[in-house]
Amino acid sequence: MIDRYGDGSGGSALAQPRELPVVMVVGAGRGPIVRAALQAAKRCGIAIRVFALDKNPNAVITLRNLIRSEGWGDLVTVVSGDMRLWQAPCQADIMVHALRQMVSSNIYM
Repeated sequence: MIDRYGDGSGGSALAQPRELPVVMVVGAGRGPIVRAALQAAKRCGIAIRVFALDKNPNAVITLRNLIRSEGWGDLVTVVSGDMRLWQAPCQADIMVHALRQMVSSNIYM
């Protein structure tokens, strides 16, 4: 077992309080995966922190408007940039990418 806390607890969630789980959605587009992650967390009764990253300026505008309209300002951070170059501020617990976008579009190539 990996010791995520560095304190010998073996990474037990009960041993140490931890920050919110982090979900990174790279290639977030218009936000369907962001929405699904937040809905799943709500159904499970947990809070999560989401980073929604996209290099398409139109997608970034759409994500920012979605966050305002849905009231997700304290849960979701929109990052405008290329996922290959972005220096994340923390490690992700879950990282998601819609791979079909890579195959059907040259935006990431």
